[in-house]
Amino acid sequence: LKDDFLDSWGSISKEVVLNKIEGELKEISLLLCYYLGEIDNKRRVLPSDKMRKMMDVINPDYVISFNYTDTCQDLYQIPESQICYIHGSIKNKNAVLGYHDEGTDEDVMFKKFYRRIIQKTDKLQPLKLNYKNSNGVYIPKPIYFFGHSLDISDKDLLSILLTIKGERHIFYTDEADRAKKVMNVISLLGKEQAVKEIEEDNICFDLIPYPVHMIG
Repeated sequence: LKDDFLDSWGSISKEVVLNKIEGELKEISLLLCYYLGEIDNKRRVLPSDKMRKMMDVINPDYVISFNYTDTCQDLYQIPESQICYIHGSIKNKNAVLGYHDEGTDEDVMFKKFYRRIIQKTDKLQPLKLNYKNSNGVYIPKPIYFFGHSLDISDKDLLSILLTIKGERHIFYTDEADRAKKVMNVISLLGKEQAVKEIEEDNICFDLIPYPVHMIG
């Protein structure tokens, strides 16, 4: 260990070590943006006509993208003003890397919610999840989860979206993918609430009826 990591008592300084690791995390974030923008981008597979038509049917008013790339904007022509890159983007070089909020606050600088604040990616537009019909009644709009694994690392956001009143549709590619996502929903909401939402068809699992080469 270098002397830089030691305090005046000759012990390892936790604060200095954590700051060092955080600095390396920022460097990895920049490298990831470079890789996705300059190298991996050249291998991009264009979506099929069926995939485009499916996105046209969904016709989202607003997209919360957990992806760093500009797939929604570039390949599906969704206006940038309707997209929130909640985990940053390669365009802005502010990719968010981290893990879910558990444990103590000693490692808060590595948790996703903190990284979103630091990287300034957490500014969601007001979610217009309800609309008024001709009779003046507010009806919830459906929410679609497309291309997201529903991993617990995004629990703080997903648990909110999964419990908002209205239809929630989770797309899956095959039976193994559906089983994994069902278990992830249980991890996010708890068994009792998850089963209730699924049995009452508030949360639906929809098969993507053709091979998917890239879900951006």
